[in-house]
Amino acid sequence: MRKNIISKIKESPTPSINLLSPGTVIRGNITVNGNLRFDGSLYGDIKSNGKIILGSSSYIEGNIICESAEIGGEIKGDITSTGLVVLKDTSKFEGEMKLGQLKVEVGAILSINCNTDITEEK
Repeated sequence: MRKNIISKIKESPTPSINLLSPGTVIRGNITVNGNLRFDGSLYGDIKSNGKIILGSSSYIEGNIICESAEIGGEIKGDITSTGLVVLKDTSKFEGEMKLGQLKVEVGAILSINCNTDITEEK
């Protein structure tokens, strides 16, 4: 019976909304089908076919691959996104970006290499 339930979860085509609260610490990778709101600490990568929202208390050491993102916390890693990435005034980012569009709010702290022409594949 349990095997059937797990199979149905894996096959679910419906995108989900996921939330990880402040104080959460994950060592490993996260893959989500849908949107993710993350307010904890992650030592690993995030992959999402939706939007990723990182709250002001979030800390990521790893890479992010997503459709779009709103960054309010600290990231040490790379971001690859087909859409808009917004760096909020509370964000700190160190790494490389390969994305469709970038919006940076006054107050964001950056140390980046950025390429907004993601159609160029090597």
